[in-house]
Amino acid sequence: MKVNSYSIVHYGKDYLSYALNSVSHLVDRSFILYTPHPSHGHRVDIPPIESRDEIMNSIPDNQWSKLQWIDTDNFWQEGSQRDYAVSVASQNTDLICVLDYDEIWPYATLSAVLNYIYEVNSARNWLLNFTHFWRSFSWVCTDENWPVRIIDTRHSKGIGYIP
Repeated sequence: MKVNSYSIVHYGKDYLSYALNSVSHLVDRSFILYTPHPSHGHRVDIPPIESRDEIMNSIPDNQWSKLQWIDTDNFWQEGSQRDYAVSVASQNTDLICVLDYDEIWPYATLSAVLNYIYEVNSARNWLLNFTHFWRSFSWVCTDENWPVRIIDTRHSKGIGYIP
């Protein structure tokens, strides 16, 4: 089973390395797609709260061997940006872990989820609600929207749920 991850990053220098580290033992490659502006369709004239270099410099040297940084300054809509991320991360891989900068996967949980999806082999998009840190290690939020967390590239359609 070959697994890649992708993260779309506009900020998150304080947490990104923790998120990447949480999946590093289970992924072959992590793609970071940086954008200097928000990608939810809003345009602003103020500079980002964290620079590209600040975010890059927050990643320890020992994590770069599995990383590929991609600058994506031409996306203003999250959907098209995520579609591009999937096209990049899907090269020569079975599963893609969608990893936000503030999401920490416990090793045993991610390992079990990946093995389950790989063995079930029945859908492309796997949805999972998630409790994750929110801008500190003191606050958490529960994502009740069931976003796509794992993409099985062996399929072109179908939805699966991980309870």
